[in-house]
Amino acid sequence: MNVKIEDILKRKGNDILTVTRNVSIDEAVHTMASNKIGALVVEDDGMLEGIITERDVLHALDERGFSAVSKLKVEDLMTAQVHTGALQDDIVYVMTTMDKHRFRHMPVVDNGKLVGLVSSKDVVKTALAAESMENRILKHYIKNWPEDE
Repeated sequence: MNVKIEDILKRKGNDILTVTRNVSIDEAVHTMASNKIGALVVEDDGMLEGIITERDVLHALDERGFSAVSKLKVEDLMTAQVHTGALQDDIVYVMTTMDKHRFRHMPVVDNGKLVGLVSSKDVVKTALAAESMENRILKHYIKNWPEDE
């Protein structure tokens, strides 16, 4: 399977919901919930600064409580050291990195600029589609296998 991040983004699009570091946690949570997404990329002028995920918020709620978390800004909970992907990275690299470091959203950067975001759901859907296509091709090939003369 030689699928690249670039191929995933061509299928799903390059739309990225972003926030800046000074946005309130309440606003970030509302944005994630209303868009049915699990992460927002934190950026400034197209440059990646971090990522805030539903897990970040959930862990903070457990540790600090609602009243304390509701007063925070994105910069207080975001992950600043983010594993990123490049357009030419293959899907196996993405899956391996996500699994090894236990995260579900990977920002994609090209020439220092944020160009997309892939999720574990995107990766699984793409891998299943590629495997299904390969399976169909192999079945067709075997079905039409030429007989020995």
